[in-house]
Amino acid sequence: MRTPWRDRGEGGSALDARRSWLIGSLGLLAMVFAMGCGDDGPSGPVLCGNGIVQGDQECDDGNRRDGDGCSRFCRVEPGWDCRNTPGQPSECFFRGVREGDCGNGILEPGEQCDDGNVEDGDGCSSTCRVEPGWRCDDSEPSVCERIPVCGNGAIEAGQECDDGNTASGDGCDARCRVESGWSCEGEPSVCERIPVCGNGVIEADQECDDGNTADGDGCSSTCRVEPGWRCEGEPSVCEEIPPPVCGNGVIEADQECDDGNVEDGDGCSSTCRVESGWSCEGEPSVCRRDCRVSGCGDLDDDCGRGVCEEATGECRYQAFPDGVSCATTDRCLSNATCQSGACVGTPVECGHLDGPCAEGVCNPSTGSCEARALAEGAVCGRDDDCGVERCLGGTCTLQTMADGSPCEAESCQEGACSGGQCDASPAPDCTPCGDGEVCGGGVCGGAPPVRTWDFADNAVPEGFVMGGNQPWQVVSEGGASGGLALRSGGIGHSQQSTVRLTLNLAEAGEVRFRFRVSSEACCDKLRFLVDGSEREDWGGEVGWNEVSFPLPAGERTLEWRYTKDFSISRGSDAAWIDDIRVTGVGSTCDDACGPAIGLPDGGCRYCGYEDIETNCHDPEDPCQVGLCTAEGCLVEPVADGTPCGEDEACGSFVCGDGLCGFVPFADCTPCGDGELCAGGFCGGASKIIELGPFQVSDPWFLTGGSLPWGFSATAGPSGGPAVISGPITHNQQSILEATVDVPLTGQVVFQFNVSSESGFDFGEFFRDGNRLQRWSGETGWAEASFPVSAGNRELRWRYVKDGSISRGRDDMRVANIRIDMSESECAADACELGLFSGESCIVCPDPVCDSEPTEPDPTEPDPTEPDPTEPDPTE
Repeated sequence: MRTPWRDRGEGGSALDARRSWLIGSLGLLAMVFAMGCGDDGPSGPVLCGNGIVQGDQECDDGNRRDGDGCSRFCRVEPGWDCRNTPGQPSECFFRGVREGDCGNGILEPGEQCDDGNVEDGDGCSSTCRVEPGWRCDDSEPSVCERIPVCGNGAIEAGQECDDGNTASGDGCDARCRVESGWSCEGEPSVCERIPVCGNGVIEADQECDDGNTADGDGCSSTCRVEPGWRCEGEPSVCEEIPPPVCGNGVIEADQECDDGNVEDGDGCSSTCRVESGWSCEGEPSVCRRDCRVSGCGDLDDDCGRGVCEEATGECRYQAFPDGVSCATTDRCLSNATCQSGACVGTPVECGHLDGPCAEGVCNPSTGSCEARALAEGAVCGRDDDCGVERCLGGTCTLQTMADGSPCEAESCQEGACSGGQCDASPAPDCTPCGDGEVCGGGVCGGAPPVRTWDFADNAVPEGFVMGGNQPWQVVSEGGASGGLALRSGGIGHSQQSTVRLTLNLAEAGEVRFRFRVSSEACCDKLRFLVDGSEREDWGGEVGWNEVSFPLPAGERTLEWRYTKDFSISRGSDAAWIDDIRVTGVGSTCDDACGPAIGLPDGGCRYCGYEDIETNCHDPEDPCQVGLCTAEGCLVEPVADGTPCGEDEACGSFVCGDGLCGFVPFADCTPCGDGELCAGGFCGGASKIIELGPFQVSDPWFLTGGSLPWGFSATAGPSGGPAVISGPITHNQQSILEATVDVPLTGQVVFQFNVSSESGFDFGEFFRDGNRLQRWSGETGWAEASFPVSAGNRELRWRYVKDGSISRGRDDMRVANIRIDMSESECAADACELGLFSGESCIVCPDPVCDSEPTEPDPTEPDPTEPDPTEPDPTE
C-alpha cells in the first residue's frame, strides 16, 4: 500500500483529529456535489474517480483518495508521475520525494543540501551532497552556485579580470583584480599598460617622452612633439629645429628648391624659389629649363625630334619609326635607314683584301674596295724582347734577337733569349726587388714557407690546443687517405669539442684541409673559424671533402669546433679533419740594417749586413739599442736608470731591464701649491678603481659556469662596451668573477641589463659569496651600488636558467664596474694631511702649518726700536 503524505507536525489531540476528519468529509461531500453539477464533457458529465481523464483533469485513477498519486481532485500529487491511457484509469508511480528522502527540497539530518531534485551537476548531487566547486545556501530548497576560480580564463562573480594565470605583474593579479596602471578586456583577459606621459618611455601613440610633463621643452605635457622641435630616444632628447638656410643643398621649411648655391639664373633663385621657365627636383636641386617656355628644338636630328611634355615641362627625344630613310654622304653605307633613333646602313665589306702587310678599305667617295699596303717596317705580328715580325717588301718577316740577349721576366727571374724565345731562371738570392726587398729562391722576399700536418705519427702535433667539453683525438678509423685522422671528442647535448692552432704568417697565404662529418644535419655541426670569426659550417652525412680559405699576414688562430644542440643525435655524431696545409707561415725578418729573406723553416737570411754601431732598433723605444751584425739587428737593453721620459710632479720615467717605467718620488714630497706627493700622485691617488671598459681576459676577471662570459665593444650603455653572459640553455649558469684588493671602505658600482623569463631566469650579484640582489624580466640598463669594506673582496655576477622556456635576449650584461671610495677619508691630526697613495692612507706634515706666523715673544726686544745701550748719533 502506498504511503500517503502526512502533516509534518508531531502528535495532536483527539479533538484535533476529529476536527480534521470532519472538515475533510465536508470538503469531499462538497466536491462530489460540485462534480455532479458541473459541465458535461464530450461523453457526459466530467466526474473525478470514474477512471477516465476528462476536461482539465491531470489524472483519474478510478478513486477519490489522496496519497496514491492522483488526488481526490484528479491532480497529480507532488513526488508522483501518472501515465494516462485513453479509456483506462491513470497509472501513478511514486518517484521518491517523501519526507526524509533526498530531493524533497527540505534539509533533513545527514543532508548538506536539497535543491528539490536528485540530479547531479547542478551543485547538489543525487545524494544531497554539495558538489566540488559549488556552494549551496541553507534555504529550502537549496540554491547552489559555482565558486569563482581565478586563473581559468573566465570572469566570474567578484572578479574584474581573468587572464588564465595567477601571476601578478602582468595586469591581472593573483586575485583576478586589475592591477594599477593596467587595463584588461575579454575572456581570457588581455591586459595592457596604460600609457603614462612623463616616465621617459614612449608608449602607445605618444610621439615623445622626455621624463617630465613640462611644456616648452620640445615634448609637451601630453607627450607630443611641439612645433619647431624634434625629439629622439628614450627618454626623449629634444632640440629646436634651426631656421632654414638657403644654399645648403637641403630643402627646408617653405623652400621650393635648394641647388647648393645662392645664385640667380640657374633655375633656383638666391631665395630658394623656382625661377620662371624652370623645373627643379631633388636635394641638392637639379634644375632644368621648362620646355613649355624654351622649346625642344636642340634635340632634333635626321632620325627623331624633341618633344615637350606639357605636364612636366621636360623635353624628351622621340625617335622616328624604324626603317625611315635617312640622309648620309658616306658611300660605304648603303640603304641607310633610321634604327632606334640612329641613322645606320649596310657597310661595304672589304675584308677579302686583308693580308699580313695590307688591309682592305672602302673609299667613302666612290664606295669601292681598295687594298692599302702597310708601311715598310710596320709590325705585322709578334713583337717582344726576343723577336719582332715586320713588313719587308710586302712580306711579314720575323727578326730574332741574338741568343743571350736579355729579355723581360717576372720579378726575381732573369730572362735570356734562346732561339728567339725568352728563357727564365731564378735570379741570385739577395738581388734587389720591389721596394727595399731582395730575391730569395726566385721569389721577391723569399718563397712563402709551407707547413703541413697529417697525424701519421699517431699523436696530436705540437701547437694544437684542445678545448670545450671533450678534447679531439687521433684515431685510426680511416683518415682522408685511409690513414690516421683527428676526430672530435665524444660530447653530449649542448656541448662542444674544439681544437685551435695559432700561427704567424710572414705574408698572406691560405689554409687547406680535408674533413668529414656524420651528425644531425640541422643542428650538430663542424664549424671552422679564423680569429674567432666563423668561415663555414657543415652538418649531416658529409664524406671526405677538401676546402681552402685565404689567410692575411700576421698572427692567425685557426679553430675547428664540433657543436651539438640540446637534443637528438644522428650518425656517428662526430667530425674528422686531416691533411692540413698552411702557406705563408714563417718569421718576419727584421731588415732595419738591410734586406733579408724569410726561409721556409722560419729563419732568415740577411743580405749585405755589416757591424754598424748605430741603433737599428725602434727609435721610439728609449730603453733598448740595436747593433747591426751578420745575424741581423742585435738588440740589448740600455743601462738601468737611464731617463726615458719627462719627469712628472711626483715621479720620473727611467729604464730598468730594458723597459721604461715610472718611479715615484718619496711620499710627502712637495709637488705644488701646498700639495704633497702620495704614491706618485700629487695630492694623492684617485679613490675610484675602474674595472671597465674591459675584456673578460683582463687580470681582474675569471669566467666559468656552463659557458663563459664574452665581450662586446658595442652592447653596453649608449653603444659602449660590456660583458655578456654565455649562451647557456636550461638548467645551466654562466659566471663572471672579479677579485679586487679594496684599500678603503666604499661602494661597488656597476650598470646591468637583464633580459629573461620573468621570475624564473635570473641575473644575480654576489659579494664574498653572499648574494645581494637578483633581477629577471626586462630591466633595461640600470645602475646598482653595494657597500664593500676594505680588504680582498670577491665580486661575482651570475646568469642562471631554470628547466624550461626562454624569453627576450636570455642573457645578463654588465658594464662600467668601479670601486668608489670617495666617501672614505684618511684620518690625520692637526697640522697633518691624510693622503691616499693608491694602496693605503699615509700621513704627512701639513706645509700650511709650517708657514703660519708665530706670536712675538714679549720678553724679546723690538728690533724696530733703537737700542738704549747704543749712543745717540745726534748727541
